[in-house]
Amino acid sequence: MAGGRASTNGVHYTKSFSVSSQGPRKEEHREMRRLRVHVGWAVVLTILVALAGCFSRPAQEPPALVPSPAPKDSQPENSQPVPEYAPLTGCEIGKPISRRPLAVVIENAPGARPQSGLFAADFIYEMFAEGGIPRFLAVFHSGMPDEIGPVRSARPYFIEVARAFGAVLVHAGGSYEANAILAGGDPPHLDGLAAEGKYFWRSSDRKAPHNLYTSAEKLEAYMAARGIPQTGQPPRFSFSPGGPASLSSDVRPAGRVRITYWGSSPVTYTYAEDRGTYVRATAGKPDVDRKTQAPVQLSNLVIVRVPHAVVSDAGHLKIDLADVREAWWVAKGEAVPVEARWEGNGPFRLFLESREVPLVPGTTWVVVLPPHGSDVHFDP
Repeated sequence: MAGGRASTNGVHYTKSFSVSSQGPRKEEHREMRRLRVHVGWAVVLTILVALAGCFSRPAQEPPALVPSPAPKDSQPENSQPVPEYAPLTGCEIGKPISRRPLAVVIENAPGARPQSGLFAADFIYEMFAEGGIPRFLAVFHSGMPDEIGPVRSARPYFIEVARAFGAVLVHAGGSYEANAILAGGDPPHLDGLAAEGKYFWRSSDRKAPHNLYTSAEKLEAYMAARGIPQTGQPPRFSFSPGGPASLSSDVRPAGRVRITYWGSSPVTYTYAEDRGTYVRATAGKPDVDRKTQAPVQLSNLVIVRVPHAVVSDAGHLKIDLADVREAWWVAKGEAVPVEARWEGNGPFRLFLESREVPLVPGTTWVVVLPPHGSDVHFDP
């Protein structure tokens, strides 16, 4: 990539491009103590930055759906408690979580912004609906917000991702193809259009269809009323604070990532080094939560290109998640090309030289794009 700029398949890369002392032995001892203190604080600060993606997430304790503790007589004497880590974020949690994940289809049209609840999601898959406007499938497991939405209709590929996470799909109706799949019962689902006024509500400050909301508490009650099992485990990912540079020399500076869409506003992800996360913005305006004003931020950005095809007069799409043409992993201000595999029932896992990539602890945002168009720019 000689020169200042390179482009391949819609991806653009912009390149900007001791004192010694012979004093008394007592003074030497003082210097050694100072050195130990400085080194100790340096180690602590390094760990804090590495785990910033976890600290920036909402502090919410999981509900009481946890397994019973083992009897005291089965615990070895003087044993230290084993730390628990969330399977989808790698962040340390106080107790193991046995509740089933929820995967909610959230709208992204201008009338739906700012959304509610995205800041608390463990994984977000961003995929096109009709008209070139993406929608989000937000997977909630370690964090459950008290307002989620606007909830919109399902498509077959949203169903596929929800199934991959072992999640209950939450939606408001769906395309003909999606409804046919959901009629089979796999995955279990909660339709907001069938439960307005009880488990979902309409916000009076927005116009339909951009105003249907729910909450984790109401969804759990809806699951109980429908007889849907509330326990279940999502797939578990591996995590490491190292980032791309710890695994590959083929990294690009990615202090800011810009994605342009033909049917929607451009999006940027800007790396905040002090937090160790990327802050998302749409059309130059930072994305925040509608209710809490919490910023939408993430530790990992995954960009994959797969075939898209229009399959109906209404513009509905077929997205082939298994046929990956290109993939990038972005974390800690760096980007690296990777192999993304949708094996079996998925979800996407990343590989470098046939070894699975450990994600940086925190939220992961997956952007699914067609093979051409929707340009991606990596800026220092």
